[in-house]
Amino acid sequence: MVSKLVRAPLPSTDPRSDPIIPRAPDPKEGGGSLRIQEFSMTNADGTLAVPGSEVIKPHSAVKLWTRVPINIRAFTETIESGSVVFRSNGILLNTANTAPYLAYPKAGWRPTRGLYEITATIFSLPNGQGVRYGGRKIDLTIIDPPEVIVAPPPNVSPPNELDIQRFVLVNADTNIDIRTLSSGSVIELSKLTSRNLNIRADIVGVPALVEFLLDEKHLRNELAAPFAAWSDDRGNYFGWNLQSGTYKLTAYPWSKANKEAGSRGNGASIFFTVKE
Repeated sequence: MVSKLVRAPLPSTDPRSDPIIPRAPDPKEGGGSLRIQEFSMTNADGTLAVPGSEVIKPHSAVKLWTRVPINIRAFTETIESGSVVFRSNGILLNTANTAPYLAYPKAGWRPTRGLYEITATIFSLPNGQGVRYGGRKIDLTIIDPPEVIVAPPPNVSPPNELDIQRFVLVNADTNIDIRTLSSGSVIELSKLTSRNLNIRADIVGVPALVEFLLDEKHLRNELAAPFAAWSDDRGNYFGWNLQSGTYKLTAYPWSKANKEAGSRGNGASIFFTVKE
């Protein structure tokens, strides 16, 4: 007999229940100038993407092979003083006032088999207040894995595929994400609240080291997440006072801290311009 998947609400982390699902962006409500860029399935605290679910498409089916806590992270346009409100199947999940914007607090979520409609909506002020901007929805299907999982042969480690997922501009004064950078991005200093900035590389897989180059010259090696081009102290970012100009930033993930003993994953580069 084949059992049917049922739409299962996520247990709310807020004692209040709100049946309203955010509507699509309305030009009358903030002009839609801010939006959710994408969703990613991550570990509980949102620092590492789950391999294979780095970007969750609008209709996704995910097999979970373990019951460790996971989270759903939303990547946004610049919102340094706003908030992101998450709901699932119409039930309020979490209101995130700072990045990373997570559907669950950092204890994470242990999902069960079922269908989940997850929405995220940006507001201009903390705690879901102020002007409402763009929202985005995904339909997520959680599928249990087979009961029997074949272990790899002895002394053979599973492959650790390493890729650069994205580069993110960070306010080093507040440790808050500003926006995702792509090749050709322009950073206008006059529009930011701080000139004390950093750039983080988000990685697919679990690297032992991430090597950064600036304009083809070695910048630094980072040994632990978050992997910041201008370093950090356990998530407290150090800043780089950007000067006007065009730069090339490259990052390579490595499987071993000793590069000669390991293998290099897929690197990525972006060109970006800084102007006043």
